[in-house]
Amino acid sequence: MTSRTRSTHPLLNLVAAVACGAAAMYFLDPASGRRRRAYVRDKAAAGRDGVADYASAQARRAADHARGAIAGLRADWFAGEADDVQIAERVRAALGHLVARPRDVDVSVEHGHVRLSGQVEETERHALVDGVAGLRGVQTVEDAMGARSEYKAPSAGPMH
Repeated sequence: MTSRTRSTHPLLNLVAAVACGAAAMYFLDPASGRRRRAYVRDKAAAGRDGVADYASAQARRAADHARGAIAGLRADWFAGEADDVQIAERVRAALGHLVARPRDVDVSVEHGHVRLSGQVEETERHALVDGVAGLRGVQTVEDAMGARSEYKAPSAGPMH
């Protein structure tokens, strides 16, 4: 076997040589070369600073996520059993994230068993039940809610 020392693509070599020559002429030009070199140097420094800032921000973000995960584990580890009042407060707090009108949902808790009643949109109903079931301290969830489309306003009597 013989090794090849010459390139198999002489046209590629020619293109690379022309590009290097053009770059040298561009940057070594006595009239404008100094300005161009300064511009490239400034851009490189700014890019380096941007990369350092980005890396620092990502490191802080990762550290914050780790601290949050540890705090969550610590809270789960040291937290005792929640009483019904705490569970009801957790459910009420979660309602704002789960339904559009949280005031329309009534919450009652007995020994960790949550009962939801009131009127909600049918599209929000499953997400609400699943979200409440995932809260800490909740044993079961009873869905006693009606769909908002089923809701009929009570009549005030005949109007004259």
